[in-house]
Amino acid sequence: MSIKQKIENYDKMWFSVFVFSLISIIAVYVIDYFFSEEFSVFDSISLFLYTMVPGILVVVSIWAIKSGIPGDIPKNH
Repeated sequence: MSIKQKIENYDKMWFSVFVFSLISIIAVYVIDYFFSEEFSVFDSISLFLYTMVPGILVVVSIWAIKSGIPGDIPKNH
């Protein structure tokens, strides 16, 4: 089964989590890039923290899509 079919069959939620996380990572870096000349919005530690959570969500959503976990049923194990 292709990844596209898995997304259609299971979980638009996981796919939207993936897209949202990717956009938020990009947004953090874009904001940091544009405002770093005038004043530093993020130092390197907070930049890492801001991108760590979306980064984990990206990994989790890819794993969930690959293993075919339905997005609407939370698994607690």
